[in-house]
Amino acid sequence: MSCVFEADTRLRRVVAVGLLGLFVASASAAPADDAGRAGKIELFATGQWMDGDSSDLEDSDAELSLDDRLQGGVGAGYNITDRLNVNTLVYIGSVDVSATEPDTDTRRGESDLLGWDVNAEYNIIDWDLTSIVSLSPVVTAGVGLIAFDAKPGTIKLDETDLTYNLGLGARAEFGRNTFVKALYKSTWANLEDTEDSLRLDGLTLQIGQMF
Repeated sequence: MSCVFEADTRLRRVVAVGLLGLFVASASAAPADDAGRAGKIELFATGQWMDGDSSDLEDSDAELSLDDRLQGGVGAGYNITDRLNVNTLVYIGSVDVSATEPDTDTRRGESDLLGWDVNAEYNIIDWDLTSIVSLSPVVTAGVGLIAFDAKPGTIKLDETDLTYNLGLGARAEFGRNTFVKALYKSTWANLEDTEDSLRLDGLTLQIGQMF
């Protein structure tokens, strides 16, 4: 089990370092003349891997944990300028929740998950790879809500919580209308009755079209 965990940790580090390298390389490249995004609407599909986290519960010796899980959703955005984009997305899925209490076995349950984010993204610079393909490093930040519905053991997790996120990555455009984004994001969720915020890291992939 420890070997699997170590391999998963190494993979996450490779992905994060790879995206950071792509971010730095594209940021240092020669700029394109005109990105052509300003005033365009975007529609996209998104998939995001969320690494789980755990936190002790207040006024209790119990620990609440969320396992790793893949989520999917859809979103829409608007390019205010060639550089600045605002977008919103909804994602759904499920997550395994476990509660470890003193002198008892670990209790597990599955929770439906529903999330909503509003983000601002900044395309730092555009690099023309070919006449129809461009690449841009991206930084993103946002706020949102996440809802859970589970009851592992005697601990009930049925709530909607505030989240905020930060991330960086790269955006590739094909023919000025189709785009793919790869982002490594950290999302913090402030659950009720927990001592610390849960931090859900992971890779996000988006495929979309501009109109």
